[in-house]
Amino acid sequence: MRTRHFVRSIMACAVFVLGCTRVAEPTREPPASVSDERRAPATGSATGAAVSEPIRLPFVGASGNAEYEYIFTETLPSGGVLTYQRWRGLPEHPGAPITRVRVRSARFAGVGGFTPVYVMDDGDQHVFRRGPAASPYQANLIFTRSTDAEVDGVLARTEVALTAALGTELPAPVDVCVGPVDALRRHRAVPSRAGVYDPEQPIQGEHLNWRVDGLGCVTYPALSGVVPCEGAPLPWVATTLCQR
Repeated sequence: MRTRHFVRSIMACAVFVLGCTRVAEPTREPPASVSDERRAPATGSATGAAVSEPIRLPFVGASGNAEYEYIFTETLPSGGVLTYQRWRGLPEHPGAPITRVRVRSARFAGVGGFTPVYVMDDGDQHVFRRGPAASPYQANLIFTRSTDAEVDGVLARTEVALTAALGTELPAPVDVCVGPVDALRRHRAVPSRAGVYDPEQPIQGEHLNWRVDGLGCVTYPALSGVVPCEGAPLPWVATTLCQR
């Protein structure tokens, strides 16, 4: 059974580069204030006219809404539940800390590239996206009681708005964190272009190969949540297939 509803107070999340959750901490930051401007619909009318969602799910009725906060749920064939949460701007109330146990890789439909999928201590799997300052949003996909294969199957049919292009020069290498939560290790990820490309066209970071010596390719660091790793807050990436 599918339901759609709007709420003003819901488990939200602390800020990532793209996304929103955090490693468990002894204290919780106070909620960020949300201005009237931030709460206003980004596009469409305030009456709920359909607009494009940054995550486009393969389910009837998930086309989107102009409201500041939007929730969509879908019961999956296994009995698990998919929940999509989207805020146009920042969530009004950051939620309680969540412990992430591991991170793995999955792929969106079309040219969406690989994405980190965070597996929580309660078994839920989360995918996070965040939009640029010019059109800000935060969006979460939460899979409850779902297997890796079921999550991957949904994501393979789900389209996303890509992150901002990077210009025509390759970005610099970045330090990243790899491994399970109890054995995180710091590595250097070096970007390279994959496949056939036009050197004069802007680079899409999600379509680069980010390679780590001895491990192979990892997910785009800018899509990753930040964790404490060998003395520094670093993007927590997942190993993944290299793109061709």
